Amino acid sequence: MGAAPLCSCWANSVQLVTLPLLDGQALALIHMTGPFIAKMNMVGHYFQRVDPQLLGSQGRNFQEMEQQGADWHWLIDKDLLEVHSPDELISQIAAMAFGLAIWRLKDSNAGKVAMLEHISVAGDMQHLAPALDSCRLWFSESLDCDAMKVVVWCEEAAAPLSNGAEPSLVLNKRVEQYFKAQHFRWDRLTNIPGGGRVQIMRRSLAKQDEEAAQQMVLAKPSHELVPSEDILCRLSLLVDSLSCTTPSRCF
Repeated sequence: MGAAPLCSCWANSVQLVTLPLLDGQALALIHMTGPFIAKMNMVGHYFQRVDPQLLGSQGRNFQEMEQQGADWHWLIDKDLLEVHSPDELISQIAAMAFGLAIWRLKDSNAGKVAMLEHISVAGDMQHLAPALDSCRLWFSESLDCDAMKVVVWCEEAAAPLSNGAEPSLVLNKRVEQYFKAQHFRWDRLTNIPGGGRVQIMRRSLAKQDEEAAQQMVLAKPSHELVPSEDILCRLSLLVDSLSCTTPSRCF
């Protein structure tokens, strides 16, 4: 089954193309192309339905993503494709979308990596599970990727500051736990020019690696898993001055 265009007549000529559904894929991926301003018009309405904590943890440097050639995809309940006409979907996609995934592919020494620059879902953050799983299936079976990564942005701490103190950047642990539940693990922590900081989390897509990682998690007490990641974060901060200077090169 080939990719099927929904429509190419949004107000500013955005085109939506439904990607083929894979076995076990609960959510359909709909590729969005067109002028940047038209894409932002669509996603701006959708973001009103996203948990602010999740939205704050995800990349919003959309202009940079666009310049890097990232692909924009809506996540839609596959049953909606049968219930609604293409015209209905394209006119209401911001209200119907289950989520939004923006990714780019890069080659590394370990193989092809799918970098999720932005992944969000409407409503409760527990909906991240099927969204990430649908992306995983596509990356693994259609794009032949060996791993997928997510970018989690740190935010300024809410604690009051003393006079002259710099605001500290902290990771939203609630958001992080949802990615950990989907087998994403700490990869690196990187400071961004201008004061930003991101944590990269990685999940292997090789079947044998996923099975081995799952067995390790099941065999080890949960209280023993967290300290090792904290130690890695501290080490990363110590050597951060030697790391790359832009997120696009780090990821």
